[in-house]
Amino acid sequence: MLASYLCRIDKLRNLLAKKWITPVCLAALFGCFSHPVSAHPRLVTALLSFLFLAIACGNDMFGLLTRPCSNYLGTISYSVYLLHGFVLLFVLHIANTLWPLKSCNPFGYWAICGCAGVLVVVCCGMTYRWIEHPFLKAQQKSRTAAKPAAQSLERTGPGNIVVSSRRTYSSGGAPGGKEGLLAGPDILHGVQSEEPH
Repeated sequence: MLASYLCRIDKLRNLLAKKWITPVCLAALFGCFSHPVSAHPRLVTALLSFLFLAIACGNDMFGLLTRPCSNYLGTISYSVYLLHGFVLLFVLHIANTLWPLKSCNPFGYWAICGCAGVLVVVCCGMTYRWIEHPFLKAQQKSRTAAKPAAQSLERTGPGNIVVSSRRTYSSGGAPGGKEGLLAGPDILHGVQSEEPH
């Protein structure tokens, strides 16, 4: 919520979107990897917050965030949101069984998380292709099919006829100055009747 407010400040947004801020963001990211969260929670939180704010203000990280691969990650982001916790828990459980995580250094821990991230992308790519995308495609078809029905209704004066895709309604019965509601099987449409001059 704070980032949403700060992004509306023009001076701050223009500053964080500049190219010379990108090396600072990369240094912040490196600082997150090199400091254990448990040992420096406030520092890591501050570094990640700065990085997130810079990206939210339009910093594209030397064009990295405008690449097709980045756009693809945006496309499957909802699947990532739903599934990343399960995949991460599964990978960390397997890794802790083979090699106790308490003995890992920061780079070893983040390497395991990186492997989990690759697995998340693979799984979410499949769920988007075979589950999410078909539903989105069906929704788009239903909206396209509803447009002709919406276009068939038009505003009319008193006594004229309004024709929907399946039924015909007269607007003459609506009281003067009141709103006559025309309800068809496909759409509801309000018609403002007028008094004849």
